[in-house]
Amino acid sequence: MHNTKTFIHDCPFTAMHISKKREVREQVRDGKIYSVTVDPIYNDKNEFTGAVHIMSDITKLKEAENQMRDFATHLQRAREEERTALSRILHDNFGQYLTGLKMEVSSLEKKLNKILNINDYPELPEKFISMKSILDDSVALTSKISMELRPNILDMLGLIPAIDWLGKDFSEKSGIKCDIEKKVTSIEINPRYSTEVFRILQESLTNIVRHANATKVKIILLEDIDGYTITVIDNGRGIEEEEKKSPYSLGLLGMKERAMIFKGTVEISGKTKKGTELTIKIPNNTL
Repeated sequence: MHNTKTFIHDCPFTAMHISKKREVREQVRDGKIYSVTVDPIYNDKNEFTGAVHIMSDITKLKEAENQMRDFATHLQRAREEERTALSRILHDNFGQYLTGLKMEVSSLEKKLNKILNINDYPELPEKFISMKSILDDSVALTSKISMELRPNILDMLGLIPAIDWLGKDFSEKSGIKCDIEKKVTSIEINPRYSTEVFRILQESLTNIVRHANATKVKIILLEDIDGYTITVIDNGRGIEEEEKKSPYSLGLLGMKERAMIFKGTVEISGKTKKGTELTIKIPNNTL
């Protein structure tokens, strides 16, 4: 239960002196957080006669929200650590095993060629070619899965090369042209925050494939005195206001939750049949 107080104020002013809209704001007083709602009161002549002020103590609610946000951040980090570990296992171990197996197959092929008359077994060369082809495909698939789990380029070279790879990978998979306009040479932020930025971009491109019906995408990287800005623009169907506010838009909510981890923001705008623009703000305090 919230501690709620209601105040009614009389006022002789007419409706022209105050907005008819409800105003809601938060206020900190004596170390507590209050939600303040102001509703104007009008008489039968549409004259403003007063206002109802409702002040609710939402301190515990805000504390619970912060705890949930901290927990969500913890889950995100744990998930990234698991993805990184699995990616390294696939790349460093499983990939090497497959490469070693291909070398053994090649060695076996050479030994058999020395002790057998290959003309007596015409199916053998085809079998070896088939096995090595399967192993090559398996190595490539392992590398691909490893990169999708955690692009090692993000750890080795940084965020901008990782964005370059993401744009190229997106174009190859979706067939949608993706241009990257870079007005910065590097984005210097905390490595754990660069992961969140990368995942937001990844989710935005996934949403474009699923929902936008776009043929072109542009990613713009900028820097100003407040930090960095990354904008993703598509020429798709656009986005309705209801879609942005829908509780079912988990992809949009997830991006905003990730941005809060580095005290940044994600803003989405668009018009029907005129495309969508997503803007990520990365403040200087993430350096």
